[in-house]
Amino acid sequence: MISLYRYYKDEIEVYKNAYLENHYKDNKINLLYVGRRAREKGIYDLIRLFEDLVKDGEDVRLIIVSPEFGKNTEEYKKLEEIVNKYGRGEVHIYSNALGNSLHEYPLYYIGLLKALGEKPTIYINPAYTESYGLSTLEALIFGKLLTIHRYVDGLKELEEEGYLNSQTAFRTYEDLVNLTKKIIEEIKNGKYDEYVNKKAIEILEKEVDPEELAYEYAKIIGEILYDQLKSEYNNSEAQSEEIEAVM
Repeated sequence: MISLYRYYKDEIEVYKNAYLENHYKDNKINLLYVGRRAREKGIYDLIRLFEDLVKDGEDVRLIIVSPEFGKNTEEYKKLEEIVNKYGRGEVHIYSNALGNSLHEYPLYYIGLLKALGEKPTIYINPAYTESYGLSTLEALIFGKLLTIHRYVDGLKELEEEGYLNSQTAFRTYEDLVNLTKKIIEEIKNGKYDEYVNKKAIEILEKEVDPEELAYEYAKIIGEILYDQLKSEYNNSEAQSEEIEAVM
């Protein structure tokens, strides 16, 4: 993804501006979810959270990037029911089942993240299990997004390194609701950036940049080869001294 952004920066900028102009022109607070439509990914907690927020009067926009999230699914119908019931809230879904998949068009996806980075957006990772947190990394790197995350093993390291804010971690659903409500109020009071460590994210971007990684690996390999050559040279010198001593 880093390489795509580097080589297609101009095209991505066009897509970003298109999202801002056509879909996200206002300053409504966005809640972004990227992941499968699966219980272990916390999708039902997310839908429940959306309902609790709009029920309490929050006119938030839920953005879902997920495969197989079609109109006939239980989750799609539930979200539609919530919006109709409370008369507020908004839902945008990007899915191959709807013909607008962003997984198949990664330049559009990067453009979306860049666009949301210019708007009040909360990325939510409610997963109960997370092995690596790739979509979380993408949200951080391309959008510099304020991220709410469940405290699970796959994300602990990102938190320990300072990429994720420990104040935005949660364990239970009740924690998730209270934390989201608190942060929404903080955003309204202009405190979004207090939860985002942009300097740490810039370091993270370099750490996952293919060219930066190649450079670091080249340095490591060079040092290893140098040590090997030095060792072989010292051994050959020692052998020559032994031969001379015998003769």
